[in-house]
Amino acid sequence: MKKYKELNIRGALLDKNQLSKYIEKMASEHHVKNNTNKETYPIPVMLKNYKFILETYRLLSKHIKLGIKMHSAGEWLLDNFYIIEETVKSIEKELPLKKYKSMLGIANGRYTGFARSYVLAEEIIAFTDCKLDKETIDTALNSYQRKKLLSMEEICNLGIFFKISIISQVKDICEEIYSSQIQKLRVESIIERTIDENEDKKSMVTSNETFKNLNDNGRKYPFIEYMSYKLKKYGKKAIVYQSILEKEVLKLGLTIPDIIQKEHFHIANLKIMMGNCIKSIRDINRISFSELFGYINASEEILRLDPSGIYAIMDQESKSYYRSIIENISKKSKISEIYISEKIIELCKRYENYNSILEHKKAHVGYYLIDKGIVELKNKLEINSYNIKFDKTKLYVAINIMVPIYLTLIFSFNIYLKTNKIILSMISFFLLYIPLSEIFLRIVNYIMSKLKSPVLIPKINYENGIPETSKTFVVIPTILKSKEKVREMFQKLEIYYLANKSNNIYFALLGDCSEEQTEIKEFDDEVIKTGIECTRELNEKYMDDSFNKFHFLYRRRVWNDMQSAYIGWERKRGLLVNFNEYIKQKSQVINDNKVKKKNNFLVNTIEEIKNKLPQIKYIITLDSDTNLNLETASKLVGAMSHILNVPIIKDDVVVDGYGIMQPRVGMDLSLSKKTNFIELYSMMRWSGLLYKCDIRCISRLLW
Repeated sequence: MKKYKELNIRGALLDKNQLSKYIEKMASEHHVKNNTNKETYPIPVMLKNYKFILETYRLLSKHIKLGIKMHSAGEWLLDNFYIIEETVKSIEKELPLKKYKSMLGIANGRYTGFARSYVLAEEIIAFTDCKLDKETIDTALNSYQRKKLLSMEEICNLGIFFKISIISQVKDICEEIYSSQIQKLRVESIIERTIDENEDKKSMVTSNETFKNLNDNGRKYPFIEYMSYKLKKYGKKAIVYQSILEKEVLKLGLTIPDIIQKEHFHIANLKIMMGNCIKSIRDINRISFSELFGYINASEEILRLDPSGIYAIMDQESKSYYRSIIENISKKSKISEIYISEKIIELCKRYENYNSILEHKKAHVGYYLIDKGIVELKNKLEINSYNIKFDKTKLYVAINIMVPIYLTLIFSFNIYLKTNKIILSMISFFLLYIPLSEIFLRIVNYIMSKLKSPVLIPKINYENGIPETSKTFVVIPTILKSKEKVREMFQKLEIYYLANKSNNIYFALLGDCSEEQTEIKEFDDEVIKTGIECTRELNEKYMDDSFNKFHFLYRRRVWNDMQSAYIGWERKRGLLVNFNEYIKQKSQVINDNKVKKKNNFLVNTIEEIKNKLPQIKYIITLDSDTNLNLETASKLVGAMSHILNVPIIKDDVVVDGYGIMQPRVGMDLSLSKKTNFIELYSMMRWSGLLYKCDIRCISRLLW
């Protein structure tokens, strides 16, 4: 079995000023190389430590059943072992060997080959007595970066290494607990064999023999302290044994009261350290290290100078995505992240006084990281880039059509050569093409999922509410034929409102009419009455003086010659068009080349307060079986509002940005077995083929 090196740094408690100076000195001594050594991989050592912690946990559980007094620090372990267990499992998943080997390593000194972020985390833990909080981490990282800069990857992975170091500290404490509990078990065994059984001369000799071996410094204090505690409980019955114990202790140059005091002090320290370890793991889990990176990283400060003003108001995920791209460019080109950030700002400043949407985009740092400006940035950095222009979508479709055809032709031709029957070979071609094309599509999608990660859409941070300039309507267009369906849809709208509360978001149920042979049906009145009633109830429940939150619209039927029936024009798509036209105050239809105004709805609650209708910019459309999860609306609006996603329209065609966005849709596990089709679809998603590739590719095409 390969032996892995263990990074076991231990130190004394330092105050913040001392810690800051120590970290600065350590940073100045570090020399860095591009990778780490395989034998310094911390996961095997961590698992070994966890195994011992688990043994200690089991021993404590056993001793509770036996009635043996538990170590005070052990109480923390028993109550919080699940935290350690979950932490170990998550670290094992988050830090594979490949990822660790690619991290920056120490190139000099006794920690050569270890990841720099691992050494830094171990040092901080060692000199803070395992007591970590955001302020301490911030102080330490700022001190280190006064001498050497840390990359985004290093800072983001610090949390993992902090937890690994804490697990190591817990293991050291468990060694003390384990040893103490073994001594207590030994005491219980001696008491049982001496005092509890009989008090003859033989047992007295046994006692003398027992107390003679007290010179082991690692075991004598717990043994003496617990033996004294047990003997006192027996009172006069154990006076003889108590005197023998005192005599043996005096031979060591100690007294029992001194030993008890020292042992209690040691137990208290271990209890505090164990408590610090558990609390620190909890605190680390709450800290966002990517957000922390934004406060202490020099390149982040440069990116905040973005002339467009967009970067400062982006959400944390989008900022992290930008920084990760800079980090990747830095790794590949060996150019400093700060230098790259400065060059991006230089490119942006050319369009500082922008007069158009395109110039506004070019004034944003993201244009040179995830948009067409990436070529300009690489030229500015003098990085060789191959700018091959071709339509990736057409190439993808062509490959998935032509290759299966080619493979099917080969099979069919072989059949023709063996049978000499052209008809049989043609039949085999048509029969084989569909399964072969399906198999090939799955293989291509699987390969793509491994080679290409999905592109993240940058978003503005609207966590505090959607602004006045981005007022939004959330609508559910669906066919309504009963009052039960109407109430069900309004219940969903209420849930969506509670999950996405904001001053500038409104909700509407767009009722579509069913296909009928008459323009008006009896259930129409019931649907309309229930819709108006539900709207009034919700608006009274959630008052908004500026404009009602909830609305109901029910569309008219029109005669369709092709269907020979009365239906809603263009069905769901037409309903959305009618609603958009109404919101834009352009509800018009063209009839005999004359423009006539027409009311497309049998009922429209917006009409009652039309004068209060705000300027709506975005519409979020949901199917009746689609959920709008917590804070999803603000993220969708934030994505559409980002300058790189704002559409540029030329000749009524969107030439840049997005006019429509379709987010990736997840599968509700509770519905995965509702029908055979849904079950098959959900199986494909969870298998990793459709979910990882197809859905992501479709999202990218539609966004």
